[in-house]
Amino acid sequence: MDCPAAGPSLWGSPASQCSGPGPACLALAPSSARAGASDISADQQWIALGGPDRILKIYHTKDGSLEHRIKKHTEWITAVEFSPDSKYLATGDRNGGLMLWEAATGQEMFNLPGHKGAITAITWRRPSVSQALRTSPSTARPTPLPTASGAT
Repeated sequence: MDCPAAGPSLWGSPASQCSGPGPACLALAPSSARAGASDISADQQWIALGGPDRILKIYHTKDGSLEHRIKKHTEWITAVEFSPDSKYLATGDRNGGLMLWEAATGQEMFNLPGHKGAITAITWRRPSVSQALRTSPSTARPTPLPTASGAT
């Protein structure tokens, strides 16, 4: 079974636009870039993609529409991870950039500088969203997120 659009497709989607036998799929808005990092929010409302074009794309699973297109990273986006409550999205790049976004609005919440290598994975500590893990092939260290006042 083929998905109906030229953009990225999500197979096994709960919000299918396809009919017929086989796994359901959701065709996302067309995009010419490859995705090197992706995640689906725990509430299954959002899909985030990042890659070599340095653009974070957040799609809504309801209809595959592109909700946010954010060009803030200076290098390939290599890690994307929603918080356990689906409210936040953390992204990392090959220059060590680590950013935190509000998933629903696409608003940048924090830019967390200081990492010396590529961010290759991000994870959240449950049930709190007070800490993200910054990691590269040779290091892994917890990073406290700033509070609303800017203090950690």
